[in-house]
Amino acid sequence: MANVIKVLNSLSGQPVYSFPVTLKVKAGAVGSILPGYLVIVDGGNAGYVKAAADTCDSDAKILGIASSTSTDTVGADGTVTIDTAPVLYVELFAKTPANLTAAMTFTNKYILDVTSSNYTLDQGTTSKGIFTLVDYDNVTNGLCHATLATNW
Repeated sequence: MANVIKVLNSLSGQPVYSFPVTLKVKAGAVGSILPGYLVIVDGGNAGYVKAAADTCDSDAKILGIASSTSTDTVGADGTVTIDTAPVLYVELFAKTPANLTAAMTFTNKYILDVTSSNYTLDQGTTSKGIFTLVDYDNVTNGLCHATLATNW
């Protein structure tokens, strides 16, 4: 399975909304959003959402993390459920674990890297970042904990 984002908790004083927050997904692909994908507003289709693409940054309307596979098909609109809160505490892997340093924690925000369905923290890009690095493993596997603020 690809590396995806896992919601651990909410840091906003409110619970993670794990009850189904159901949103519409535009037709065009079969199950275009998988659990663990970052979900954003679909700017090309009013009222719909989509999976975030590579280099997703703070210009996107960030909604949360998918908790289901979307039900869209090539010919029919579908839905997806997400976990959302004003600030989510998440777990994801770094794009290049060996480049992580203590100086990167709590200082900058980093963008999303998507390569072959792997959702990772791109610790090399801080311009318009969305993830604030809290802790990391730069030796074993690149597992990171970070905060992610939704902006809807």
